[in-house]
Amino acid sequence: MAAIINALFGTHSEPEQIDTNQSIAQQTATGSECLHTSAVADDVQVKSIISSETQATATIHTKLNIDALLAQLSTTHTQVDHYSQTRTAAINEQVNSSIYEFCFFLLSILIGTKIDRSCS
Repeated sequence: MAAIINALFGTHSEPEQIDTNQSIAQQTATGSECLHTSAVADDVQVKSIISSETQATATIHTKLNIDALLAQLSTTHTQVDHYSQTRTAAINEQVNSSIYEFCFFLLSILIGTKIDRSCS
C-alpha cells in the first residue's frame, strides 16, 4: 500500500525510477498459503498438503493522473474566476445605482428646502 501511495505522490526512494514523460508505478504483491491436513482411519494414515499462491499487480500511470487532475483544476479555476468577475460587475452596478438614487434623493431635498426658504 505504501508503494502505491509513494507512486501516486511521486516520492520514490531511487531517483532513476522517475520518468519525466510518463511515470508508471507497478507494485506486485504475492502471498502464499499452505493447508496441512492429516487423517487416520484403521491402519491407514493420509496426509495432504494444499498450497496456493496468489499474485496481485497494480499499475498506476501517475503522470497521466496528475495531468488529468491539473486539467480539471484549471477548468474549475476558470469557472470560479468567470463567476467572480460576473458577480463583482453585478454588485458594482447595484451599488452605483443605489448611490445615484441616494444622491438624487438628497438633491431633491436640498432643492425643496431652498424653494421653501425662498417662499417664506
